[in-house]
Amino acid sequence: MSKKQYFKTTYTVVVLTEDIPLEYNNLGDIYQAISEGDASGEITDEKSVKLTGPECAKALKAQGSDPEFFGLDEHGELLDCYEQCYDDTLESNIDDDLQLLT
Repeated sequence: MSKKQYFKTTYTVVVLTEDIPLEYNNLGDIYQAISEGDASGEITDEKSVKLTGPECAKALKAQGSDPEFFGLDEHGELLDCYEQCYDDTLESNIDDDLQLLT
């Protein structure tokens, strides 16, 4: 049984501008307009909900991402070797970090 958990977090960003509305559709440009441009903005709401594997796979596909990004197949089930591969990678990274400290 997998210990992996998946979450969908939604932020509401309110942006105030003069003369014309802000028409960006990516977070980098919105951040730039708020932090260094002629716009004022703030996050007014944040909501996180827990997703099942199938819900997460569906949400990833809706965003144009592959479910394999989180080690899932198209139905939201963990890929066969994902947990073992993940555990091996984690253990290897820990070993590498420990060697750097010694």
